[in-house]
Amino acid sequence: MARATLILPRVLQEAVGTTRLKVEGRTLRDAFEDAYLRLPALRHHLCEESGRFRAHILCFLEGEQKPLSAELEEGDEISIFQAISGG
Repeated sequence: MARATLILPRVLQEAVGTTRLKVEGRTLRDAFEDAYLRLPALRHHLCEESGRFRAHILCFLEGEQKPLSAELEEGDEISIFQAISGG
């Protein structure tokens, strides 16, 4: 099991209380489950009811988009970005 840092957009700070969170897991999915246990409101802000990320949420592991099944290494950084669109 690896320890990683989850970096959240500043816009979520008011809702979940932080922009950085230490998480643990073997995979990205495990790390997010750990984060949801520590910050229950986070799931609502990141996920649809199906459990998938909302359409405007982008997840990067060490600067690259990876599937939730991607393996974590000790000290990895997981970054969440909220895509902005409009017309």
